[in-house]
Amino acid sequence: MDPALKSIIDRVIIPALLRKYDREQAGLPNPDPPGRPPIVAGVYLLREGDVLKIGHSADVLIRVRHYHHVQRLALIACDSVVAARTLERALCRQFRQHLARGREYFHFTQAIVDRFTTDPRFQAFSPSRSARPLR
Repeated sequence: MDPALKSIIDRVIIPALLRKYDREQAGLPNPDPPGRPPIVAGVYLLREGDVLKIGHSADVLIRVRHYHHVQRLALIACDSVVAARTLERALCRQFRQHLARGREYFHFTQAIVDRFTTDPRFQAFSPSRSARPLR
């Protein structure tokens, strides 16, 4: 199994499934459609060669599935899509001097990677024993 995918499963999906189980045990309605992975809103960092992409999604796990060519991933999980969008915009403004193209593609700099990996909400895609490091 891809180490980045395993990291997503271990650090994002399993905790979300446990929260879902707790909701069911408490008699609360299930917010996720049947058979679908839990929805995780957040801001993601993708590396494509020497370019980093900062993006947000209401459903990061579905969104990053479409990026087969990325070398590295990082994720900051957020409580809502509004929080994810707000954080993404703040990060894009913070690093605008490193823009490569568009509004969300940046030249690779360690400062951007460090901003993700040192955030207390950093959830997944960090180096594991079998993955190559982000740095």
